[in-house]
Amino acid sequence: MNKTYAYNSIIIGVLVGLLVGVKTDSIPLAILACLGVSIVGFIIIRMFEKAVDKGIDKASDKITEMHQRRKDERSAANGTYEKRETTKMPDRK
Repeated sequence: MNKTYAYNSIIIGVLVGLLVGVKTDSIPLAILACLGVSIVGFIIIRMFEKAVDKGIDKASDKITEMHQRRKDERSAANGTYEKRETTKMPDRK
Protein backbone atom coordinates (compact mmCIF):
# COMPACT_ATOMS: atom_id res chain seq x y z
CA MET A 1 0.00 0.00 0.00
CA ASN A 2 1.67 3.17 -1.17
CA LYS A 3 -0.83 5.73 0.03
CA THR A 4 -1.41 6.18 3.73
CA TYR A 5 -3.92 8.29 5.58
CA ALA A 6 -2.05 8.02 8.89
CA TYR A 7 -0.53 11.48 8.52
CA ASN A 8 -4.00 12.97 8.91
CA SER A 9 -3.73 12.07 12.59
CA ILE A 10 -1.12 14.84 12.93
CA ILE A 11 -3.66 17.41 11.78
CA ILE A 12 -6.25 15.98 14.16
CA GLY A 13 -3.66 16.04 16.96
CA VAL A 14 -2.86 19.70 16.34
CA LEU A 15 -6.54 20.59 16.36
CA VAL A 16 -7.13 18.67 19.59
CA GLY A 17 -4.06 20.34 21.09
CA LEU A 18 -5.41 23.76 20.17
CA LEU A 19 -8.79 22.89 21.63
CA VAL A 20 -7.22 21.68 24.88
CA GLY A 21 -5.04 24.79 25.01
CA VAL A 22 -8.01 27.09 24.60
CA LYS A 23 -10.15 25.27 27.15
CA THR A 24 -7.50 24.85 29.86
CA ASP A 25 -5.11 27.77 29.22
CA SER A 26 -2.26 25.30 29.74
CA ILE A 27 0.40 25.15 27.06
CA PRO A 28 2.15 21.99 28.37
CA LEU A 29 -1.18 20.16 28.50
CA ALA A 30 -1.99 21.31 24.96
CA ILE A 31 1.38 20.07 23.70
CA LEU A 32 0.92 16.70 25.41
CA ALA A 33 -2.57 16.34 23.95
CA CYS A 34 -1.28 17.25 20.48
CA LEU A 35 1.57 14.74 20.61
CA GLY A 36 -0.52 12.01 22.22
CA VAL A 37 -3.36 12.19 19.73
CA SER A 38 -0.96 12.44 16.79
CA ILE A 39 1.16 9.44 17.80
CA VAL A 40 -1.68 7.18 18.94
CA GLY A 41 -3.79 8.12 15.91
CA PHE A 42 -0.91 7.42 13.54
CA ILE A 43 -0.29 3.99 15.05
CA ILE A 44 -3.98 3.03 15.03
CA ILE A 45 -4.53 4.14 11.44
CA ARG A 46 -1.41 2.29 10.20
CA MET A 47 -2.46 -0.89 12.01
CA PHE A 48 -5.89 -0.66 10.39
CA GLU A 49 -4.37 -0.05 6.95
CA LYS A 50 -2.02 -3.03 7.29
CA ALA A 51 -4.89 -5.29 8.36
CA VAL A 52 -6.99 -4.17 5.40
CA ASP A 53 -4.04 -4.67 3.05
CA LYS A 54 -3.52 -8.24 4.29
CA GLY A 55 -7.23 -8.95 3.90
CA ILE A 56 -7.23 -7.64 0.36
CA ASP A 57 -4.23 -9.80 -0.53
CA LYS A 58 -5.87 -12.93 0.91
CA ALA A 59 -9.16 -12.18 -0.85
CA SER A 60 -7.38 -11.61 -4.15
CA ASP A 61 -5.51 -14.89 -3.83
CA LYS A 62 -8.71 -16.75 -2.96
CA ILE A 63 -10.59 -15.24 -5.92
CA THR A 64 -7.78 -16.19 -8.30
CA GLU A 65 -7.73 -19.73 -6.89
CA MET A 66 -11.51 -20.12 -7.23
CA HIS A 67 -11.49 -18.74 -10.77
CA GLN A 68 -8.79 -21.18 -11.83
CA ARG A 69 -10.59 -24.11 -10.18
CA ARG A 70 -13.88 -23.28 -11.92
CA LYS A 71 -12.08 -22.85 -15.22
CA ASP A 72 -10.47 -26.28 -14.80
CA GLU A 73 -13.84 -27.83 -13.86
CA ARG A 74 -15.51 -26.38 -16.94
CA SER A 75 -12.76 -27.53 -19.26
CA ALA A 76 -12.84 -31.01 -17.69
CA ALA A 77 -16.60 -31.15 -18.28
CA ASN A 78 -16.11 -30.10 -21.91
CA GLY A 79 -13.29 -32.57 -22.48
CA THR A 80 -10.72 -29.87 -23.17
CA TYR A 81 -8.89 -30.17 -19.88
CA GLU A 82 -5.18 -29.58 -19.95
CA LYS A 83 -3.16 -29.86 -16.79
CA ARG A 84 -1.36 -26.59 -16.29
CA GLU A 85 1.84 -26.26 -14.41
CA THR A 86 1.38 -23.85 -11.57
CA THR A 87 3.98 -22.30 -9.39
CA LYS A 88 3.27 -21.08 -5.92
CA MET A 89 3.88 -17.39 -5.50
CA PRO A 90 6.02 -16.45 -2.51
CA ASP A 91 4.09 -15.30 0.54
CA ARG A 92 3.59 -11.57 0.75
CA LYS A 93 4.72 -9.80 3.86
